[in-house]
Amino acid sequence: MSALSLRLRPARPRWQRARGETKADGDKLADMASFLELEGRWNEALEYRRKSVTLDPSAAGYASGLATNLLWLRRHGEARTAADRYLILGPTNPEAYQSPPW
Repeated sequence: MSALSLRLRPARPRWQRARGETKADGDKLADMASFLELEGRWNEALEYRRKSVTLDPSAAGYASGLATNLLWLRRHGEARTAADRYLILGPTNPEAYQSPPW
């Protein structure tokens, strides 16, 4: 078990409770995805990233998270599509231009 996993252990019960809730919330889904990514569980996190984008397609942050996740999974074509969406949603955000996935 990594040092990071040990530091995240106290947050696990809250994350698991939130995971079991029936009401979908984009922020909670994005948080769950981040938690999984920190544990190196990128494929599992992708499901939550996609759901958060589906719940709120106008949120630039969710598009950014999806693009980053896809990039780490080496799914470059899909990552570029998500990054393009991020640029459309947040054209004045300099972060969107600093680290594009291509």
